[in-house]
Amino acid sequence: MTESQARQKVVSVAEGWYGRKEADGSHRVIIDIYNNHKPLARNYKVKYTDAWCATFGSAAAIVAGYTELMGNFIHANPGLESRFNKYFYFEDYDGKQLAEIFRSVCKKNGYTLDEETDQAAAEAFQVMYDRRDENFGNARDVRNIFEAAVARQANRVAAMEAPGKEELMALTAADLDLEEDGTENSEKPGE
Repeated sequence: MTESQARQKVVSVAEGWYGRKEADGSHRVIIDIYNNHKPLARNYKVKYTDAWCATFGSAAAIVAGYTELMGNFIHANPGLESRFNKYFYFEDYDGKQLAEIFRSVCKKNGYTLDEETDQAAAEAFQVMYDRRDENFGNARDVRNIFEAAVARQANRVAAMEAPGKEELMALTAADLDLEEDGTENSEKPGE
């Protein structure tokens, strides 16, 4: 599934909620979805009287992406099942897809990968996929690894006397900061 398709599914969930409003209390189901998801996205429960625009977006993402948790929630709360008639299921990206997303993000941002770096990234994303748990972030994890690699690359290039364009735009395996088992080192750049 592409990122565009995933976004469209979240939008479809949200479209099913158009017309809900505070005046008749129909907005409460959205706030209930948000408040009953653990952990809370913003670490606090939203009150029915709070502004709920951001809650709307979070609830749509919860419904669209967390099938087991949402199934438990919907079945445990009488009356919710009848309010939801559309369900979307997102499969996790596999290791090859995560590597392709990484390549795409690099290309979109003008960075290059040599063959060694590309292979190291592909192996790391496969390990990440194989070890995934309920906190697996899919493309979000790819983005975090990319951003950390760019920060490490900036530190590396800053130490060069007169880097050329190729050096300025190349990410190396060292920039990925992978452990021997192919996973990313948990330390932040510069630590």
